Amino acid sequence: MTLTDYTLSLLTTLFPPYQTTPGRFCETLYPDATDYLTLKELTAVIDAEGSHHYDALIDLLDEDYADAADDALDALMDALHNRWDEDSAPLPWDDADEDTVRDIVRDAVDFVLDYDHFLRQPLSLNILINTGDGNADFTHNNWLDRHALTQPIPDDSGLLWLARSQGYTDAEVERAIRVPKKRHGVFLDSVIDECANTTSLMNALTFFVQMSVGQFVAWLDSGADLTVSAETACGLWDPWSGAGSLLEITLERPVTIPFAFAEAAPDGVRGNYDVADTYGMLRRFWTDTVMSSASMRQTVC
Repeated sequence: MTLTDYTLSLLTTLFPPYQTTPGRFCETLYPDATDYLTLKELTAVIDAEGSHHYDALIDLLDEDYADAADDALDALMDALHNRWDEDSAPLPWDDADEDTVRDIVRDAVDFVLDYDHFLRQPLSLNILINTGDGNADFTHNNWLDRHALTQPIPDDSGLLWLARSQGYTDAEVERAIRVPKKRHGVFLDSVIDECANTTSLMNALTFFVQMSVGQFVAWLDSGADLTVSAETACGLWDPWSGAGSLLEITLERPVTIPFAFAEAAPDGVRGNYDVADTYGMLRRFWTDTVMSSASMRQTVC
């Protein structure tokens, strides 16, 4: 029996449930329950080029847990040493080249991180809507300033896009702006209240939803439009100044957000401030109200 055959036979006794194919083995590396992706790591995943966010996530995790894989290999070598039968082995352990045995083990065993632990991590996502008003620093959502009261609303206003998606005409929007104290419908009334309570000039229309890391990354890679229910929290938010409004726009129907308009990131990634600290919001503010998105990818050892 060769050294390789003997080593593989010992691995079979160590990994009876984990032998994937004859001569191939898999050991899962389980993170601590408190191990989660940091905002810095999530930013790196979001910034990945093209439709490679999932691959960027896996590469990042593999790099983070490279030391854990080395530790697992060391532990496996110790287990092999304890099982080594000096009589039946081709060579006594002390005579076998440990580096050679280590290479045999490394070639035969895949140390795979439990990626699902991180794919299930919940995220509080702020989906900032950029319909072109980002070119004007999101100032086109300030409907009640003096200029807006005398000029038509710019066509690239994110709020105007939302009003149209809710079934309102431009004329109805203009009327609500000019006669704000009159009732114009639940949605338009809430928008007027939102505009009346802004605390800065840069006000981006933002939706606040919950997703898992897996769902979020799959959506980024899919490039698909995203539909959220009418129960979704949304409002005007300024992450650059730590300002905004009530965040209480009331939707009357579901909203389909074109992927091209969506600039999504976990709370705290975009700008200098996060909603949680600025408003003292608890996690339940971000609602699990995504109605359609790419499904979560599964990684199986």
